[in-house]
Amino acid sequence: MKIGIVIDKLYPGKIGGAEQYVRNIISVMGNKEGIELTLFLNETALGLFENENPERIRCVCVPYQIPRASCLYEYYIAKYGLQVLFCPLFYIPYESCSIPIVTSILDIQYEYYPEYFTSDLLQYRRDETKKALINSAAIITISEFSKKTMLDKLGADGEKIYVTYSNSD
Repeated sequence: MKIGIVIDKLYPGKIGGAEQYVRNIISVMGNKEGIELTLFLNETALGLFENENPERIRCVCVPYQIPRASCLYEYYIAKYGLQVLFCPLFYIPYESCSIPIVTSILDIQYEYYPEYFTSDLLQYRRDETKKALINSAAIITISEFSKKTMLDKLGADGEKIYVTYSNSD
């Protein structure tokens, strides 16, 4: 399977547990037989995965503030024959993708603790989460509690939310 992973908003050392989540996913998936990954990164994070499996992982730099992201992604989807676009950081880069989008939404803490977010960041999180919930073929979350909060607070479609637990082995 050929998977594109959108991590162009990954800035090393800035997003804590979500960064470790992304690193673990790439490490595991990059070593699975039959899986090829195309990572969409920003300039700052471009070197993060250079020591990962180069036979199965390629990196593509996504320019900051690209005006027509869909054109860039659709170009690489066609060029590399990508079958799924995986967005592990809760947002999708554009709507109406030509292949299925799978998005991770780890939590919606901003709905419970809005006082810890600036008004701009709060609105951004709400807008991006809504866009991901509508346009993703599947949503991955890390607990039944997180799934329940998306159902209760956001009216999400429970049929497309899948709980995957972290494995501590």
